[in-house]
Amino acid sequence: MITTNNLTYQYKGGAVMRFPNIEIAQGAHSLILGTSGTGKTTLLHLLSGMLSPQAGSIEIQDQDISKLSEASLDAFRGKNIGIVFQVPHFLSALTVAENLEIAQKLSKHPINIQRIEEVLTKLNLGSKLNAYPHQLSQGEKQRVSIARAIINKPAVIFADEPTSALDDKNCFEVTKLLKQTASENNATLVIVTHDNRLKEEFDKKIILEEA
Repeated sequence: MITTNNLTYQYKGGAVMRFPNIEIAQGAHSLILGTSGTGKTTLLHLLSGMLSPQAGSIEIQDQDISKLSEASLDAFRGKNIGIVFQVPHFLSALTVAENLEIAQKLSKHPINIQRIEEVLTKLNLGSKLNAYPHQLSQGEKQRVSIARAIINKPAVIFADEPTSALDDKNCFEVTKLLKQTASENNATLVIVTHDNRLKEEFDKKIILEEA
């Protein structure tokens, strides 16, 4: 479950950003919508603990992450949160499997090749286990990014603009894939986007307005 209360953030020299209170149940799929400049990515970074709020609280799995030390936050994020970034980034010298092994290691999980093979197979990437990032298409990179986000079975999956650069067919395929993989793990899915094509795909929507 995700709950925020009176959340604010301010970049140096910028105006104070105030976010609506949020309550998202465990296993729910939610969309955070807003035009450019409304703070969607900032909100995602706050929710994932990548930024610390100026004020307010963020509770995930009954833990107020805004009160955790940096080391405790890193450990909590590694155990409970998976993130799909807008632009996938991988270690180019490592294979797909090795990139996923790194994700397991950084989260203090033991390396589990069987789990890696299982996740890649579900995402139709079983044949790419030993491929390098430069050998993947953009769509395949996106799916590997999803695999990395769910490899440790997180309680929460955040996705930042995962469909903004995709045509309609791939947009809905990626959305379906995210919802399906979240459901399989009873993970809470939160997609941050300005892509209006996704509005009909989600019952719960949080709309950010310009200040």
